[in-house]
Amino acid sequence: MRRNVQFEVGPALRQRVGTEFGLYDASVGLDLGWEMALGHGLLWQGQATVPLANTQNFANGGIFSSDRIQSRLESTTVSYQQQLAPRLWAQASVGYIEHNDLGGQVDLAWLSPAGRLRVSAMGGYYQGTDPTGLTQAKVTHATALLAARSSVIDGRWMLEAQGGQFYNQDRGIRLASHHWFGDNRLTLQYRNSASSDTPAMPRTSFAGFVLSIPIGGPATASLGPVTLRGRDQWTYGLETKVGSTDNYITSGYGVVPAIRHGLMTDTLDYDRAGLADMTANLYRVRAMMREML
Repeated sequence: MRRNVQFEVGPALRQRVGTEFGLYDASVGLDLGWEMALGHGLLWQGQATVPLANTQNFANGGIFSSDRIQSRLESTTVSYQQQLAPRLWAQASVGYIEHNDLGGQVDLAWLSPAGRLRVSAMGGYYQGTDPTGLTQAKVTHATALLAARSSVIDGRWMLEAQGGQFYNQDRGIRLASHHWFGDNRLTLQYRNSASSDTPAMPRTSFAGFVLSIPIGGPATASLGPVTLRGRDQWTYGLETKVGSTDNYITSGYGVVPAIRHGLMTDTLDYDRAGLADMTANLYRVRAMMREML
């Protein structure tokens, strides 16, 4: 079997907006991802980052310095995917979901016959060190989530509900409204969760948006056994607390450990693989056929 390595390049951004330390702070860098098929359904992938610039609060010694972009391997996983039954898929993944968290997860997804309804589940366990360096004890991330998505307008508008225990041990719900404009997606979301294990995470609600856009389009540049493309979907979002009189830093809520490429992104095409969605977006099917031919 020929081993083709695919590289993808995109911007890396971490930010803080409207905090008690300033109106806007950011850490900017370059994101390099790769993936290689090891066999039928077996995929190895990873991600590395390179810093470019930081505002003062993200610089060395700044209040956000522990979360700034650094020159390092951010993730590397091996995943195996299998179709268990018609319209039912499973994916098992092991590796580093973040640079300091090692473990694994299992993802399940089922589509209705026309694809207008998707039910999915995710269970995982990761363990690592405290990224802030304040404690020496191992930090565990046991995650169990159930989600359902329904199409309002095929290929254009979807509603999703997700609940359970998130990555940082907070328990609650996430409600989202996904709106597609070509290959660009706008998500309006609401989150509410709390962690009984972490006193610093009382029940809190958030509302905000996430914009996902492709970087560089679907075309790739072939360099022998290697292909290079822009990031499939690069995301940018903002959110604020709901029902609070302050917007102090409150991070880590509602985090979902997502495998960058695999079941939910490639196989289900970012939730657009159903027959109803493909029929509504025939121009995408024609574009893929032209690229294959």
